This record gives sequence, C-alpha cells and structure tokens, in this order.
Amino acid sequence: MAKKQPELCWHHSDLERLRQCLDKNCCDLYGGEHGIRWYKRHGLYIGQSVQFSVKGKVIAFGTIQSKPYDLATERNIQPVNPKWPGAVGIGDICWRDGRYCSSSPRRGSHSL
Repeated sequence: MAKKQPELCWHHSDLERLRQCLDKNCCDLYGGEHGIRWYKRHGLYIGQSVQFSVKGKVIAFGTIQSKPYDLATERNIQPVNPKWPGAVGIGDICWRDGRYCSSSPRRGSHSL
C-alpha cells in the first residue's frame, strides 16, 4: 500500500532536537494549552501524514499517532528541551534528505 502524501509541513527550529524527538517517536511542542491550541489551529488529527522541515530542508515524514500530551507525565521521559515539554506521538517515520519546502521557515508550519 502506498504511503499517504503529507498534508502538513511541520517547520521545526532545531535539527538535533527534532532527531532526538523522532528517535523517541514524538515531536515536541509547547506544553499545556499553548500546544493544544497549536495542534487544533493546524487542524492536526491522528493518522495524518506530515513532513518535517528544518530551515526549509525536509528531513523526515511521519504519521501523527496521538493528540498533544506532556512527555514527563504521559511517557515518563524528560523533554529534550525543558521549554518544549509537550509532544505529539509520531509513527511510520521515514528519514529523507535533500528536498526543500518552498515556504519560508519564518512562515511556520503550514498545510500542503
């Protein structure tokens, strides 16, 4: 079965932090209400296919596996960066290299 085309380009600010998070099958985000609002504002849902880019370079694809949660409370793991204690579960991760997002990183995450 063919993989779904990504519906969202998730712009991330830190390549190393993103790699560490995806290695734990999640992508970090602000905790609490701020993270929940971000998730809802972008219309994210479980099963949605997304691509991840850092500074415009697409580095991975994955599928959203959960709604936002607190890493320490829900998974008993410390966040890579304490400023980003929330997360969304990510599965079916496929690393990519060389493709670029046509949108400016300053624009932030966006639908495709």
